[in-house]
Amino acid sequence: MSGNSKLVVYQVNIALIENPKIWRMINIPQNYTLSDLHISIQCAMGWTNVHMYEFKISNINSNRETIIGLPDDEYPSAEGFLDSRTTNVSDIFDGNTINARYIYDLGDYWEHYIEIKKVHLKYEYILLPICNGGNGTCPAEDIGGMDGYNYQRKLEQQIFLEVEPRSSFVDTQHQGHKDKFNEKDVVFWKIPINKTNLQPSPQECELWLRRLLQGDIEKCEVVNKLCSSIPVYDIKELYQIIITKPLRNRNRATVILGYAYGISASFISEYLFIPKTTIRDLIDRCRKYGFTQAIYNKKIGFKHEKQEYIDKVFSILHAPPSAYGFNRTSWRQVDILKVMSDEGMGIAKNGLREILKNSGYTYRKAKTVLTSNDPDYKEKLAEITKILSNLKQNEKFFSIDEYGPFAIKIQGGKSLVPAEKNKSVPQYQKSKGSLILTAALELSSNQVTHFYSEKKNTEEMIKLLNLLIKQYSREKTIYFSWDAASWHASKALYTAVDKINTSAYREKHKCPKVILAPLPTCAQFLNVIESVFSGMARAIIHNSNYQSVNECKAAIDRYYSERNEFFIKNPKRAGNKIWGKERVNAVFNESNNCKDPNYR
Repeated sequence: MSGNSKLVVYQVNIALIENPKIWRMINIPQNYTLSDLHISIQCAMGWTNVHMYEFKISNINSNRETIIGLPDDEYPSAEGFLDSRTTNVSDIFDGNTINARYIYDLGDYWEHYIEIKKVHLKYEYILLPICNGGNGTCPAEDIGGMDGYNYQRKLEQQIFLEVEPRSSFVDTQHQGHKDKFNEKDVVFWKIPINKTNLQPSPQECELWLRRLLQGDIEKCEVVNKLCSSIPVYDIKELYQIIITKPLRNRNRATVILGYAYGISASFISEYLFIPKTTIRDLIDRCRKYGFTQAIYNKKIGFKHEKQEYIDKVFSILHAPPSAYGFNRTSWRQVDILKVMSDEGMGIAKNGLREILKNSGYTYRKAKTVLTSNDPDYKEKLAEITKILSNLKQNEKFFSIDEYGPFAIKIQGGKSLVPAEKNKSVPQYQKSKGSLILTAALELSSNQVTHFYSEKKNTEEMIKLLNLLIKQYSREKTIYFSWDAASWHASKALYTAVDKINTSAYREKHKCPKVILAPLPTCAQFLNVIESVFSGMARAIIHNSNYQSVNECKAAIDRYYSERNEFFIKNPKRAGNKIWGKERVNAVFNESNNCKDPNYR
């Protein structure tokens, strides 16, 4: 049960193939799994979810059929079988209308035709899923398939005519009454009312609640157990609340999951020391308004915590106000709020402040500049995005920058200390030397090439360029991207690039073609390597006290060696280990804030 503040949802049309007069039309959120869609179909059609099911998705291009359902321990799954609890609707839906089949009860074999497509709703908030239409009553369970259903219908008609003979017109009316359907009668995701004979034993209840609160139960185990009572996305969110949120929210999430597990309100009340009336009110709110409202007492939840709102705010901030029609050179909060509202993502002023505060930015810090004043901002951004989206196997894209100069001395930073101890750093120190690190990050493989420079100038950029064309000599093309520092865009650098790109030079030195892709002016927040520098600083510069320049160099060399080795072995896991202290994932995105305002 999901409250959805976005206007885009999936519309699912379901029809019984052997009797197309029995059909339903429902809207579901975009974060639903196939398991959630199965339960929604069960509720809409009137089935009772007592048999196995499967989805069959046909791929027109490969002429292959994918089967998605619940794995059965007794029978091995077919090759290519997918678990419906871990497969999202969005994983099989490419944005166009998709047709598939849904089979319920592999004995009676009720086969449904389903059609999925994206639609835009006019509502800012609506509790999903919702049934928008339908016709016909669902056949009874275990009736013997379509043959048994037709036989039962004929038998009902004969009994009706024998008891009260009517004309064929009246009989048709009777038949229409039997098939009458009202979408308002459909109830989705109703947490089952506990029955004494279905409750787990008190010992099992206590053990399960204790393990849940202590985090001893794996998330997938909770999903597998409760996916027929609560949507998978909401189970994961409730589980995360129990692990990370304050006690009040943890208790509410525990009540919902425990109740869905089959634990009585009385037992939960005694275990958590919560009044039974509070528990019943919480369950009622879940049924009426959804899980987000039940936990936070808000229908839409906290917008400043939603990633889509955070991304949208910084996407706006990174563009100059003139791109949105404002005759200003810097953003005001009222202007940002207006753009958000105009684009269907309205947010309160306090919510906007929270997004900026949580990201480490404030308008009172003059040195932190989030806005690019480049008049060609959109064009340059679109060009880089185009390059990255079409990057081939024999092409590499490099993000270039320098870190420093920074002094080798006792550095401050966050660290764990006893409550009675106050950590301090001397204000006046004798520097043991200084360093400038010049580096390039290859975006497709997350590999860093670096060396140490005496100065920040064009000669060092040319040195880095020559190093890269030798290191990546087998590539066809390399792209060189940087922020708008003067030595990054000098005539000498352009001359060196033109020389490298001549046929004679490339033939002699067997090197790739070099294409320059500069970032917009004042757009350091888009320079992906800034995020890597942030991770390095947090890992080995903060709280450091290196005794010499060489000792600091050794630590930096080891850091990047381990980082490169990790991403060679785990290319899809950027940003998850010690170098995961990087501010954002090492990917190019308009809404990313790669440059941490606190790291140097």
